[in-house]
Amino acid sequence: MIMVGRAVGRLDQQWVGGRRLEWVTLDFEAMAKGHQRVRTDAGTEVGISLARADRLAEGDVLYADAERVIAVRAAADDALVITPTEPMQWGLVGFHLGNRHCVSFFQPEAIVVPYDHTLEALLRELRVPVRREHRPLAGIRASAHAH
Repeated sequence: MIMVGRAVGRLDQQWVGGRRLEWVTLDFEAMAKGHQRVRTDAGTEVGISLARADRLAEGDVLYADAERVIAVRAAADDALVITPTEPMQWGLVGFHLGNRHCVSFFQPEAIVVPYDHTLEALLRELRVPVRREHRPLAGIRASAHAH
């Protein structure tokens, strides 16, 4: 088993070359789980033991040697896909997501957040285009914090 204490880099900054690329697919909850044992798509067992404040993200490299690179892939989750169409909607969405401390992932075509039926109802009331999908919670992550 390969033991991992932290991500060693990002896949978009890692030269894979002729090495085998193996994926560990994790859902949103597993990305934040500090201690777990997982298997790559090639069957390699990986033990993950992160520091308390660390969380994994799509594209994190967990391990690299002369033979292989092991990276994280986001699994599909229950998500709201928000696609504002005008500046006022963008402002309203930004305000409400921030006010609720929602974890948000910005993608080129949308903002993706974990599914929340109350947020979905609010966005529909505000006439902001929103749909429920099963897709990865990945993209540029807006900081989430608490008071």
